Amino acid sequence: MNKRGFLFGVLAIALIAVNIVYWQDPWFWRRYANFVGNVQNDGGLTPFDEVRGDNSFELAAATEATRSIAAGALDEAVTYAQEFGSFTLIVIHREVIQLEWYAEGWDRHRLTESQSMHKTLMGLGIGLGIEDGFIKSVQDPVGDYIDEWRDDPRGDITLEQLLQMSSGLGQYGFGLNPFGDALKWLFAGDSVTPL
Repeated sequence: MNKRGFLFGVLAIALIAVNIVYWQDPWFWRRYANFVGNVQNDGGLTPFDEVRGDNSFELAAATEATRSIAAGALDEAVTYAQEFGSFTLIVIHREVIQLEWYAEGWDRHRLTESQSMHKTLMGLGIGLGIEDGFIKSVQDPVGDYIDEWRDDPRGDITLEQLLQMSSGLGQYGFGLNPFGDALKWLFAGDSVTPL
C-alpha cells in the first residue's frame, strides 16, 4: 500500500468514527459546538429565548432624594460588582429600585444567559407557589411535582433540599471534554436517562 492509499484509509476511518459519534447524540454535538463557539467569540453564551413578564407589575425607581439606602453603601456595592466583573447590579429595598447599574456595553435591553440566577428565581417562584396555594410546603417531595420522578428514589428529595443544593444528586465539575460527564449532563439530547 502506498502512502496516499494509507492516508486515504486513515481519513475514511476517521470520518466514519466522527459520524458514528455524532449520530449517537446529535443534539449534544450541536449544543456543544454552539457553546464552545460562543465562549470563544464573546465570552458568553447566546441566549436562545427572551424571557419577558407581562408588564403587569413594575417596581418604582427611587430618586436620590427618596433612596432608603445610603449613597455610600450603594457606591460600595457597585465597586464590589466591578471587582468581580459583574455586568449588572440592581438593588431593591422595600419594593423600590434603589440602584440600577450596568457595566460598560450593557443595559437593561441586552440579552444574556441567566447562569446561576435561576436559583434566585426558583426560590421566588416556590414562594409564590406556596402563597398561591399550588405548593403546600418546601418539605413536599419533588415527586409530587415531577411526574418522571414520582416512582423514582429522587422523588423523595424535598423542594427545600433542591433549593439548598443539598439533595444528594451528583455534581459535575466544569470541563470542556465532550466525552466526559461534565458537559453531557448539560447538553445531552436525553435528559431523562442517568449518566
